[in-house]
Amino acid sequence: MKLETILFPVLLFALSLLILSCVSGPSSNQQGKVKIFQDFESGQGLAAGDSAMVDLDKSGIDSNSTQCAKLSFETTGDPGESSQCVIVTSNDGSAIDTSDYSYLNFYILDTQGANTHKVTVLDESEAIWSGWVDIKSKKNTWVKITLSLRALSSLDRKAIKEIRIGEWNAGTYFFDNIYFSEKKTALLQ
Repeated sequence: MKLETILFPVLLFALSLLILSCVSGPSSNQQGKVKIFQDFESGQGLAAGDSAMVDLDKSGIDSNSTQCAKLSFETTGDPGESSQCVIVTSNDGSAIDTSDYSYLNFYILDTQGANTHKVTVLDESEAIWSGWVDIKSKKNTWVKITLSLRALSSLDRKAIKEIRIGEWNAGTYFFDNIYFSEKKTALLQ
């Protein structure tokens, strides 16, 4: 049997797999690793910051989400590190190792308008990083917000225990699916 006769079917098969992978869209490998911090489905791990009210709401981001966090407050101004915010711990209440991830992501539905968001992150030693995320929300539309974890260099990224998301303008905000990802474009499947 000639070598060409054996190699041709193997090459044809490899080429068809390559074409199929390009047509079928991103795979989990192309998406990179994703680690869910809080999806609000268990009803656990949710608290209100100072001057705020927090509750679970049935307005989840999609059909896979039966509930999300609802933040309401009446005071306008800088939320600082612990006011006018939703305080979130992981789904199981334990600290999360984020050292293999590059981004913190969450979804927000803002009923007030196009706003930026104050994110505060705590590690197990109670070290705090806090800053504004420049990506703006869009009124009455779910928007994915992404923060590079490079900003968190002062924290122990192997032990992230709490995330707070605060807003400047008084009103009502909804949050869903807080997760860490290896790639900026990664979506929850």
